[in-house]
Amino acid sequence: MTLVFGLGACHIPRASISNQESLNADYVMDVLVLYVQSSDDIFEWGEEAYDNILKGRFNDLANKRNREFLFKNFSRRLYPTFVHNYADYFSDHKIYAYDEFVNILESANIKHILLVNLRITSLERSTIHTNTLSPNKIYPNNIPITTSSISNAHQVYLLETNNPKPIWIAYGFPGPARNIARSVHRDLRRENFFYSVGDRASRN
Repeated sequence: MTLVFGLGACHIPRASISNQESLNADYVMDVLVLYVQSSDDIFEWGEEAYDNILKGRFNDLANKRNREFLFKNFSRRLYPTFVHNYADYFSDHKIYAYDEFVNILESANIKHILLVNLRITSLERSTIHTNTLSPNKIYPNNIPITTSSISNAHQVYLLETNNPKPIWIAYGFPGPARNIARSVHRDLRRENFFYSVGDRASRN
């Protein structure tokens, strides 16, 4: 298991864990890209992780456009690895039980999942007073107003559908989709998860 630490854009801490030794193939030749927003984490892939993070979320309407952008960007970045579009196999706004989800993947011979999860990393609250809102106007009552700001970043998982151990996990990718795809592709290529022209010859 390899740990890597770094610093990403916007001063978001970057960290990753690689379990490449548990990969059941030389390369990841195809992958299903999924996108969710969840505060939960995946320690072991299986029914519990699916129910807690993916069920009812990976095909929700709220993030349909985000998924479309990610699919287009990952398809371009990961070539020649084949990127599956979730919409080719699943309907939007529909609940799929874990067994049904797995059966669909098996029928399509999909062996890997690239899951992008938007996680809230901090919630900061601050108080300002109405007298400070405009330097040219004095309010009759100096009323305190509480404001909130949310910081978030994406955590990405590379999963094998038949392997309970996540192959690769990385945290700290800011948006938009093109930046996520570029950074994830760079990191995964660096660790030789994906095949590209010349790799086959270099390994023989």
